[in-house]
Amino acid sequence: MFDFAEARTNMVDCQIHPNGVIDPRILYAFETLPRENFVPDAKKKVAYNDEDIVLENGRLLLEPQVHARMLQILNPDNDHVALVIGDSSGYVTATISSMVAMVFSLEEDEKAISNYESKLNKMGICNYMSIKGTLKNGAPDKGP
Repeated sequence: MFDFAEARTNMVDCQIHPNGVIDPRILYAFETLPRENFVPDAKKKVAYNDEDIVLENGRLLLEPQVHARMLQILNPDNDHVALVIGDSSGYVTATISSMVAMVFSLEEDEKAISNYESKLNKMGICNYMSIKGTLKNGAPDKGP
């Protein structure tokens, strides 16, 4: 049986941390969040590989070290509000949710929204709001 917890630990210890990510909040998020829950069933066993994963709708889930380094550059804080655009898997929303006060996730694919909302809710992640809108134009009726 494949050990996803061990794969998560290896991902953090062998990919993310050695590539300069030192923020303990980011390391914790990647070590505890089950990335395998956010990829297609056929790709679960490679969820922790250091490569992009093609999702069902043709978009990509970034490789872990790039995603983690982007978060470290962003330097989120617990009083920040984050906007995630085009997170069809929900994984980006989930990783940043533990570091900020609120996450707005803009997505145009209704099936993707339904899928990731179900996953986030089952994990007890509740500081996010999905916004349906085009990725190019956003949701101007919901913006400031």
